Amino acid sequence: ATDGWNMVSNPLPSPILFSNISRGTDVEDFITYFDPATGNNATYDIGLGVGTNGGTNTIQSSQGFWLKTTGTGVTTTVEEADKVASNSGGFFGGAQVQTASMIRLRIGTAMNQYSDEAVLLFSSGEPAFNSNDVPKFIFAHPDAPQIASVGAGGELIAINAYGQYSDDISIPVTVDVAVNGQYSIVATGLHNIGLSCVRLEDLATGILTPLTEGATYTFMALASDDVDEPRFLLHASAPVQLNATDATCHGRDDG
Repeated sequence: ATDGWNMVSNPLPSPILFSNISRGTDVEDFITYFDPATGNNATYDIGLGVGTNGGTNTIQSSQGFWLKTTGTGVTTTVEEADKVASNSGGFFGGAQVQTASMIRLRIGTAMNQYSDEAVLLFSSGEPAFNSNDVPKFIFAHPDAPQIASVGAGGELIAINAYGQYSDDISIPVTVDVAVNGQYSIVATGLHNIGLSCVRLEDLATGILTPLTEGATYTFMALASDDVDEPRFLLHASAPVQLNATDATCHGRDDG
């Protein structure tokens, strides 16, 4: 009988849509989440179709949220039909996951459906290979291509926590293919990279490709290529420090 806020959660092992659940007659048509990334609540109103702080209509599995009640009609039911197939959206995954400062390099080919990727992380870690990095462990289909960054000691690295410890960065990248032909590398994750002049140098051809979000570089590779020699160098520069000086105006003395 009390006007108030009630914390509940999604009980299903799947995301659900807030607009699909059956709300009590005295339950308002908006949802409120706490988002630890911003340190504040996010809201979403299904009647208006508008949210704040990234609030969406999607509620991830086990996600806690508040419902506002204005009377005793509070029974709210979650059913199988409320589930959604996509895992995107909400605060436990998908579109609302914070993006790290990284570059994701994915290799693939039109000759088959196989692919691989390597990640270079610049928001944490250091250039030296250590426990922050994830080594490359190869267990793959015989026709699948492989890509990895290379440590100073020749280590193949799947997730390279490189950090930002120098003004000029050059990271070797190796590829290994079992099928002769044309391959492509697609770069993603560069929205929040925090670096400038990011480019991929093909050491076999000398071609230098600027990397922006979704940039693709296509090249020929052979199964007989020496996998101990890096095929590429990933170059980047730390952000350039900008200094601004206020302009000054001088009056003219006509005597």
